[in-house]
Amino acid sequence: MKNGVILAVASAFIFSIMNVFVKAASETIPVSEIVFFRSVIGTLIILFLMRRADVSFSKKGVPMLALRGCWELCICSRTFIPLPIFH
Repeated sequence: MKNGVILAVASAFIFSIMNVFVKAASETIPVSEIVFFRSVIGTLIILFLMRRADVSFSKKGVPMLALRGCWELCICSRTFIPLPIFH
């Protein structure tokens, strides 16, 4: 359990740091580009981890996976748009 708590805290910290860098970058780079490159890098990391663990793609649930991808695109786009109140 101790290891799980440490991983959860580290994960929250890393995502907070990512959010700070994205907000700073969004002042000069369009949000759509940030979301695109974040998605590409995330996909490459997942592909690497899948190959390393010898996990193959599943053809089950493709429509739900596509819906999840669209939902994540909306959430990422909204999350990375800097709010005017913080300027």
